[in-house]
Amino acid sequence: MEMMKGLVSFPNGDLGLKEVPAPQLGKNPYAPHDVLVEVLYCGVCGSDIHRWNSPKSEVKAPNREVVVGHEIVSVVKEVGSEVTTVKPGDRVVHEIVTNYCGHCAACREGRYNICNNMLPMEGRAHFTTGGGFAKYTVWPEWQLHKLPDNITSKEAVLMEPTAGSIHTIVSRMGIRPGESVAILGPGARGILMTQICKSIGAGPVIITGVNRDEKFRLKTALELGADYAINVEKEDLQSINEKN
Repeated sequence: MEMMKGLVSFPNGDLGLKEVPAPQLGKNPYAPHDVLVEVLYCGVCGSDIHRWNSPKSEVKAPNREVVVGHEIVSVVKEVGSEVTTVKPGDRVVHEIVTNYCGHCAACREGRYNICNNMLPMEGRAHFTTGGGFAKYTVWPEWQLHKLPDNITSKEAVLMEPTAGSIHTIVSRMGIRPGESVAILGPGARGILMTQICKSIGAGPVIITGVNRDEKFRLKTALELGADYAINVEKEDLQSINEKN
């Protein structure tokens, strides 16, 4: 059995490197629609950092040892017998919700990410069958998207959080051109949402942070399109509204 090194989540809340079996076609819940991929990049999500920094008593861990990591860019190595949408050599990005019932009200509305019959941890490959902090992983073909040639693999690492940010700004909030937006927090998602707001013509776009954000994150937000970047530990957010 081929082995590989992976960053593993343990049931007691620990994270650690461990030699684990490499995944195989046909020996996972997604077969015969399973796709074996070689990971090119896997982004470090804010939830990964929170998990790493939190005391074990605060961590909700899967009840099994499993490789984590979900912001994945990979290249297809092998495909299952009934896979039709991707082929070996394709570069792909991954959706994270791989398990859902398909029958509940949420799934029938296309909102399988909040399946009524599946606990969040049981719906995601990086808590069940294995994620991207390893050389290989398997994924169902229906949750893979081929990358066009004009997007580099490194750029594509941000595709999963960007898709979530578009869902927030466009699908859920319905932000329109000309509307002002306040984004509370200049993390990766906050800055991505800033760029999305600007790209659809919203504005002014205000992003807030605290002292530790001033030198880099707030500065970066301004460079990437924010109209105002406010350190709320030094300035009252309401004052921007009063000035304008």
